[in-house]
Amino acid sequence: MIYVYMMIILEVQTYPGAWALDLMQLIYKGGGKDRCCPSSYCGIYLLNTLTKLFEGQIESRLAQFTGKRDTLTSTQQGSRTSRLIHDAIYARIATIQQKRQNGMPSYCSFVDLTTTYPSVHKTLLAYTFKNYNIKGKIWHLLKASSRKVRIRVLHALIEEGDEVDIFHGLAEGSRLSPTLFGICATELIHVLRTKFPELKFDDSRP
Repeated sequence: MIYVYMMIILEVQTYPGAWALDLMQLIYKGGGKDRCCPSSYCGIYLLNTLTKLFEGQIESRLAQFTGKRDTLTSTQQGSRTSRLIHDAIYARIATIQQKRQNGMPSYCSFVDLTTTYPSVHKTLLAYTFKNYNIKGKIWHLLKASSRKVRIRVLHALIEEGDEVDIFHGLAEGSRLSPTLFGICATELIHVLRTKFPELKFDDSRP
């Protein structure tokens, strides 16, 4: 029955209205941050169970597509199949050690991505999908899933019917968010390569 229900959603290319409402659990980031400041908390979306199952199907198709078309850059790790963040760390350590033995300097930079998902622009992301030839039913479903999102923050002082519309960003806790952000990051790399052709990117896979 669930399979038939999901096939209908795929065919009509839109999400049920009830799936637009998510619960948000706030997680304190720690590190001595101000507990009275909203930015000191990470909001984890508690999605509907059926939403999670359906997102798993979309993510599986999207992962196969990005793998066959090389949509993501070879330097992206973490959420990709058979690629771990540890692999990237080991590869960088080996590179630094090799350069050190040859008397060459190494330069590293660290970027704070604590507000990564909430900062993603949904409209630009939809256009990015088309640039990478992600279209058809998948494109309509991805666009529909992010068109209107409402959340209710789980807090003792917030009433059950007090909801807020979210117009930007990807949901923390969504199965689709890592892959979607990976596509956003890929577009950024392509823009940097176009504007600054003198920059060199290490595309070797660890």
